[in-house]
Order: sequence, then structure tokens, then C-alpha cells
Amino acid sequence: MTNAAEVFPIALPELTFVVLWEKQGLGDLPPALFVPSPGATGRQRAEVERAAALELVRHGIGYGGVADERVGRALKVLAAPATEYYGWLVPPGGDTIGFVAASDGRESLFAKLSGGFVHLMPAGPQGLAGALCRELPLEAGAPAAPVTLPRTAPRLAELISPPLGTRAQFFVAVRDRAGHRRRCEHPVDYAQTRHGNLIFHALDGRDRVTVVPASVDALATALDQTCLRLRPARTDRARRLREERDQTSNT
Repeated sequence: MTNAAEVFPIALPELTFVVLWEKQGLGDLPPALFVPSPGATGRQRAEVERAAALELVRHGIGYGGVADERVGRALKVLAAPATEYYGWLVPPGGDTIGFVAASDGRESLFAKLSGGFVHLMPAGPQGLAGALCRELPLEAGAPAAPVTLPRTAPRLAELISPPLGTRAQFFVAVRDRAGHRRRCEHPVDYAQTRHGNLIFHALDGRDRVTVVPASVDALATALDQTCLRLRPARTDRARRLREERDQTSNT
């Protein structure tokens, strides 16, 4: 098994990352790490690929424009994870940061697109959601009791708007063994508001939103709850299919 810690952390120019991704034939980039494919002409593309090859040599992770197996394995984790938490963080007056925490069940990786670089590092042993939350510049909120409100409640609109500082939006997606991807309907939101630093969490299929003071634990819990809500549907469907097959075989 490849150990990401042998290679990472590492920061690659975003165009180098895209070239590596495309050379691996991995399909679409993760939404939060999207960068347009470089090189409007063949000459421009060749220049970008030469620069990418030099980056691989400089970091000791490839030669001749081809990344070594360790990097290729990590990119495959990002391309088709069993579980992924991803989203975007918008600091006040700054550039948007895209981020992904992904796991294929054996290996976990955190990736961040910021300032023209893609940063790659092991997600750590503390759980995927917790690892993601600890890597982002989020400030905790003052202690307060959680409140759950209807999605149309005026009080909810008052709490959400207007944000005064950093905002972030988190999505969760899972894949089954056949590769089918299922993403949450509603994101988990983080916002610095005049009412404090808050997390807004609505479970899929419900018209109510829970608002809690922001913290690493609160955000990780909200993300893990969202993930758990995605997985039972797969299990229930599989159970129904088995029951239908059993009924057919008994008739």
C-alpha cells in the first residue's frame, strides 16, 4: 500500500497539477480543485509540460514528465474517493480557497487550491472530517445553545445575512463499489456574522436548519452526520434488491 506520508506534504503549481492529472487520464478534476486546462496552442502546451517535468524532478517525484507511482496513487484517491468532503472558503478581501479531503478506504488525502498552488498532504489519523476542519483557517464561535429553525424563518435570514468575514461552504459525497457517486443536497455553511461565528446545517430531506456556534468539533460532527445520511440509502436499496431477488427465487 502506498503511504502518502512518504511524498507529502507538497505544493505544486496549479498548472503542473493539471498536467499530471491529465497525463494520468483521471477525467474531470474535483470541483474544488478545478483549473482550466493550460495551453491554447501546441507550443504553449509544450512549454507548460516542460515546466511540469522540471517540477517533478525538483520535488523528486517523477522524471521525464511522468509522476512516480506514489503521486499517481494519491491522484487516484482524489479522482474516485469512497468518501469526500469538499468546498470553498472565501476570506474577506482575499482569493477563494478550494479544498478536498478524500479517502478510498485505505488512504486519505487533503488537497487545497490556493494562491496558484495545489497543496497536497496526508489527511491524518483523526478522521477525514476532523482533518479537513483542522487544516482550514476557521475561527470558533462563542458558546451558545444550538437553535433549529424552519428554512423560511425570518430569524434564520437574520442570522445568515450579512456575513462580515470569512465564509465557507462544505459538501459531502460518497461512492459505492460500482463507482456511483451521491452528493448531499444541502451544504454545511460556515459564516462569520454580527451574531458570531456560526455553522448552518440542514440534513437532506428536511426543511429545518440547525445553527450552532462554530468549532472544529461542531463542523466535523455536521459533516459526518451528512455523510451518514448519504450511506444508509445505499444500504437500504441493496437490502430491497436482495429481498426482491429472494422473493423471485421463492416463487
